[in-house]
Amino acid sequence: MLSFHDEAADGRRGVLKWVTRRQGWLFFPLLLLEGLNLHVDSMMTLTARTSVKRRWVDLALIATHWALYLTFLFLLLPPGKVAAFVGVHLAVLGVYMGGAFAPNHTGMPIVARGASSTTCAARC
Repeated sequence: MLSFHDEAADGRRGVLKWVTRRQGWLFFPLLLLEGLNLHVDSMMTLTARTSVKRRWVDLALIATHWALYLTFLFLLLPPGKVAAFVGVHLAVLGVYMGGAFAPNHTGMPIVARGASSTTCAARC
């Protein structure tokens, strides 16, 4: 969704172009979806036909986590409140992760395309 280089932003059309032009204002609202995005992306990586070490262990742990988490919630709350709780939980996770990562990466030097690691070490 976000674009960090002019070349990446130039090829965008439609909704992605609109988001790219307003990404500074949309950063925090987009963080609300980042928790869900992290879970979806991890499942897509684990179910893709790429070589992931101990894929079945990861999948089993994720399935166990969600089974216990949802079982516990459904025992304590009605279904509507479970959906609301999970939604707020994932939204808070996204904002919290963005609040931890974004300030620590703001202001980092941008390495020019084609620069060697020695050039970056001397300049950075």
